[in-house]
Amino acid sequence: MKIKKYLDIVSARRLVISTFGIVALVGAVYADDTTSGHSGIEDLDQPGVEQVLQVNPGFIYIPEADFDNDNLGQLSIWRFNVPMSYTIKTEPGDIRIGGFYEYSEYDADNLNGTHDFNTIAGNVLWKGHLNEEWGYFLLGGINLSAATKAALSDGLTGMGGGGVHYTWNTNLSLGLGLAAATRLENNPTVLPIIALNWQINDRWNLRTLNGATITYDVTGDKKFLADFGLNFQRREYRLAHTAAMIDRAVMIELGATYRFTPQFALRGFTGVAVARNIGFRNRGNKVTDQDVDAAPIIGVRAMLTF
Repeated sequence: MKIKKYLDIVSARRLVISTFGIVALVGAVYADDTTSGHSGIEDLDQPGVEQVLQVNPGFIYIPEADFDNDNLGQLSIWRFNVPMSYTIKTEPGDIRIGGFYEYSEYDADNLNGTHDFNTIAGNVLWKGHLNEEWGYFLLGGINLSAATKAALSDGLTGMGGGGVHYTWNTNLSLGLGLAAATRLENNPTVLPIIALNWQINDRWNLRTLNGATITYDVTGDKKFLADFGLNFQRREYRLAHTAAMIDRAVMIELGATYRFTPQFALRGFTGVAVARNIGFRNRGNKVTDQDVDAAPIIGVRAMLTF
């Protein structure tokens, strides 16, 4: 079925779509899933500091890949995003304020060319201590995500969650909890939070959150690190008042980070995006889903600490 038929369905429901009819929390986290990167949950076990500001701008490019439906042609994506966080240590616990901005550009040769989207997200994480081993955390945030030609405020979603955190020793800790998030033109969802941090030995570290990442300290002094991981990403974009696009993928990455100074590091990474699916919904109903072939990814990210 050609994409025109899908758009005819939407038109029949009195929807005017002025932009690209295909694509998409931090997920809670960002532009990603509710339990993803810029929420700060992945750093639950890190020793507190008095105050620290982190800004991590990055670029990501996913080259052309075919839709399974040949009539839709090919799709390529590039993104610029800036996760940031401000952490304050207090006597009762630590508070982390997170922010996120992302610009995404989707180029589909058979779907009227290039279309762009903006995402702005913010969240607050509170990490409290019950004793030396046990702690708890609470998280809340909002996400605004929409096509450039749509109203950003119409792409509002929210999330909240919490759980407990246990530290066996300085090398092993685990956070468990639940996060609930609203979705565009869909029912709210509940997701588990599993935030493991295991310093296996002096060189190897394993972390889990919305996936898993294993890191190897090449030089032994945390100056040059190599990592391998995979994570699930979900992005939702408001198209018009009652329509939304959803972009889902599993990202498999191999990266290397070099720390030039304690305040500045640079990470380059490559990998592949698999299990990709793009669709859109209207008035709470699914209009279409389209699978996209796997594609390589390449990116670079700066890590600034103040």
